[in-house]
Amino acid sequence: SKLMSLSSKSKTIIKSTAPILAQYGPIITTTMYKNMFSACPHLTSVFNQQHQVPKEGCKFAAQPLALAQAVQAYAENIDDLSPLSPAIERICEKHVGHNIQADQYPVVGKFLLGAISETLGDAATPEILDAWKEGYQFLADVLIDIEKKKMEEKASQKGGWTGFCELKITKKVQEAQNVTSFYLKHKDSTPVPTWKAGQYVGVRLRNGESEVQRNYSLSCYPNDDVMRLTVKKDGLASMCLHKLNEGDCVKCTMPCGHFLFSPPADEQKPVVLIGLGIGVTPILPLAEEALRKTKNPVHVELGARSEETLALESEFTSLGKEYPNRMDFHSRIKSPNQGEAELMDFASLWPRIPSNGSYYFCGPSPWMEEVSQGLKKHGVATNDINFEFFGPTLQI
Repeated sequence: SKLMSLSSKSKTIIKSTAPILAQYGPIITTTMYKNMFSACPHLTSVFNQQHQVPKEGCKFAAQPLALAQAVQAYAENIDDLSPLSPAIERICEKHVGHNIQADQYPVVGKFLLGAISETLGDAATPEILDAWKEGYQFLADVLIDIEKKKMEEKASQKGGWTGFCELKITKKVQEAQNVTSFYLKHKDSTPVPTWKAGQYVGVRLRNGESEVQRNYSLSCYPNDDVMRLTVKKDGLASMCLHKLNEGDCVKCTMPCGHFLFSPPADEQKPVVLIGLGIGVTPILPLAEEALRKTKNPVHVELGARSEETLALESEFTSLGKEYPNRMDFHSRIKSPNQGEAELMDFASLWPRIPSNGSYYFCGPSPWMEEVSQGLKKHGVATNDINFEFFGPTLQI
């Protein structure tokens, strides 16, 4: 639809409600999801239900909190949305990875307005509700437009598709304790679409009567022959995937994601890649990309709880042999079978890694938050701090 511009009356009202959103936002969005899932149970497969449950010690769950932060940022920046461009871009890429459809937006809008009304009571005047209805429609149109372009662009690639495509598991390889690689090809063995190192695919899996959906990083270097997902058995969706055998098919979206390598302007600047736990999966193709596409020194740190759980180590080792003068590679084990424990918290990491680098890291969210804050404290520029955040994008 053609983008309408937002009326100045609505802008003024939306901006004036920003403080209310700061106070009541997570209550509004929690109410919205609760009401929406109870009225539209089919939408539960689109949203990871683990992100609807508050983590220990937290008042709100990650998904409602992320939406509340986004809505509040929208209200505060309503006069000029350009500062939100990177966030909007990231959200759209995520939506494409979840195969979000244009007709799902009005449903969310209806329950969002309902939740504003329910939470604020009489304070949600008809003017406020009208302004937010217009504001939501405006933003939805922006997102729908960007997502449509992204989907068309991906589908037009050689071997590309729209929505989900059934890919065949041609090979299953155990990489570590509870970690398995799945090699995927088109059923007719035609070339798979190319992608960028660091990207992921959305995978939709049957779980009894319902379906679950998750994003998994592509753990091999981009090529047109095969896609590889390396997945830890940990939770509902990954259990469903691990049950599948060679010859079975799995529904995947086109590759998506923003965790991409950008070569530093300075050829002396070290590229520092850090993977913790199953977070190593996008780090491997990114390391290969940095080695192939630049002359920069590359420093890689992998961390695992035990030697048995460290995945893909041999592939990093062989990369190191291929680029002996440029790649510095270390794996750190928290509970080694022998020798000293080596930790991956920021205080332990910082003395071991170059301090003037461009940083890429992936692992559990609290750890990524710690690394991100630590790098900022040491004066690392924001555009040298890159991480992959699965799940709702909270403000790190």
